[in-house]
Amino acid sequence: MDRWPWLERIALKNTKKRSNGEQSIFYWTRCLQLLENFPQPVIAAINGLALGGGCEISLCCDFRYMADGDNYRIGLPEVLLGITPGGTGTPLRLPRIIGEGRAMEMLMTGGIYPPSRAEAMGLINQVLAPDELMPVVMKLAKKLSRGAPIAQACIRTSVRKGSRMAWSQGQVLEMAGALTAMNSEDAGRGMEAYVTRVASQFKGVEPEKRFELYDDLNTGNLTDFKGE
Repeated sequence: MDRWPWLERIALKNTKKRSNGEQSIFYWTRCLQLLENFPQPVIAAINGLALGGGCEISLCCDFRYMADGDNYRIGLPEVLLGITPGGTGTPLRLPRIIGEGRAMEMLMTGGIYPPSRAEAMGLINQVLAPDELMPVVMKLAKKLSRGAPIAQACIRTSVRKGSRMAWSQGQVLEMAGALTAMNSEDAGRGMEAYVTRVASQFKGVEPEKRFELYDDLNTGNLTDFKGE
C-alpha cells in the first residue's frame, strides 16, 4: 500500500464490510506501518506509561528515550488478557531490538518494566530525569534536522527493510540507497565542506588533536543540506 495508493483505497473500502475488531486491527496496523516507513528519523519521548499500544508505537521509532520515575513502566501485557499485540509486526520488530530471548520474556509473561530495566534490555536508548527528557530529545531532533535527508532516508530503509531480507536482497537494497545518496547534490555539498573545512587542516596536526576539528561535523553544522 505504500507503493500503490490505489491498493489502500481498495483495502479501506473492503474493510468497511468487516467486523469492528477487524477494522480496528487494520487501521492500527496501518498507522504503525506509516510510522515505521516514514522517511525522516523518528524519536519516541516516553514520559509515563507505555503499555501495549504505547510500546508498539515506540518500537516503530528510531530512538527511544524515557523519563525516570517510580510509576513509569513500558511493556506489552496483552498476553495477560488472552490476546497478542494488535499492531501486526510487533512480535517481529521486538526481537530485532532486544533479541529473541528477551522478546519471548516480554511477550510470553506480559511483563512491564521500569525505565532502568528497559534501558538494560536495550529497549530504551537512554533513561533521563523527567526535566531532562525533552531538552535532550529536542537537542537530538535539532541535530538530526541538520542532517542530509536523502542519506537519512536511505539509512532508515536499509535498516528497517534491508536487515529483514535475505543477505543478497538486503545488499541490493543497501547499494541502491548508497548510490542514491552518493549521486545527490547534498553529497557534493557535504564532501566539499569536509575536504575544505576539516581534512584540509589535518596537515601537521597531531592525530589526537584532529578530533577537535570534528566539532562542526559532529554538531551537524558543517554544511546546509537541502534534500536534493
